[in-house]
Amino acid sequence: MSGFLIYMAAWVDDFIAWYHFRYSLSKGFIFAPQYDIPMFVSYLFIIPTLTLFVLNLETSFYFNYRSFYESIEENRTLNFIKINKRMLDDNLFSTTKLILSVQFSFALSGIILSASLGKILLLDSYGLKALRFGIVGAAANGIFLYVSLIAHYFDLPEIPMYASIIAFSVNLVVSLFTIIHFPAIGFAIGFIIAILYSWIMFRKIYKDLLHFEFIRNRLSLPPRQVIIHKTEENPPLR
Repeated sequence: MSGFLIYMAAWVDDFIAWYHFRYSLSKGFIFAPQYDIPMFVSYLFIIPTLTLFVLNLETSFYFNYRSFYESIEENRTLNFIKINKRMLDDNLFSTTKLILSVQFSFALSGIILSASLGKILLLDSYGLKALRFGIVGAAANGIFLYVSLIAHYFDLPEIPMYASIIAFSVNLVVSLFTIIHFPAIGFAIGFIIAILYSWIMFRKIYKDLLHFEFIRNRLSLPPRQVIIHKTEENPPLR
C-alpha cells in the first residue's frame, strides 16, 4: 500500500500537468514535453544516490543490524546488546551522512548545469523552471526512499505510509495552484515535508529502540498457577 502511495505522490503533479497542457502525439497518449522531459532528466541525478544507499544498506549496515537483533534473540547480556546498538548507531549515522552529502552534491551540480542542459534540451523558461524544481524534488524523493527503506528494516511500515500520504496531499494541492507558473514546486515541497515527518518519527522511536523492541516483542508468558497452602488455625495437639 505504501509503495502505491509513494508512486502516486511522485506522479500526481504529472497528471495535473497532462490535464492542463493536453498535448497528444496520438489518440490516447497525452504528453507535456516542457514538463515531462525536465522531470525525466531530474531523476537522472538521483541514480548514483540510489545505487549508493542500496549498496550500503545491503552490506555494512545489514551486518550491524543483524548483529544487534541476534544479540536480542540470543538473550545476550544488556551490556553486549548496548555495544551492538552503538555499532549500529555509528553505521547508520555515517551512511546517512554519506548519502545526504552525495545527493546534495549531485543536486547542486544539476542546478548549476541546468541552464546548459536547458539549451541542449531546447527548454523554454517554463521547462527550465521545471528542471530546477524537479532536481530538488527528485533529490528529496531519493532521500525519502532511503528513510523509508530504513523504516521498513525496523518493521515500521506506518511511517513511510503516512509520509507518502503527506507527500501526495501536498503535491496535489500545491500543484493544482502552481503548475502553470511554478512547475514541479509541489513535487519538491511535498517530498521535503515527507522527509521531515518520516525522519522525525523514525528518530523518535530509534533513540529509545531497546525499550521499543522490549515492549513490541515482549514474551507472552503462560499464566502461572498459584498454589495456596492452607494451614489449620488450631492444629491438633499431640
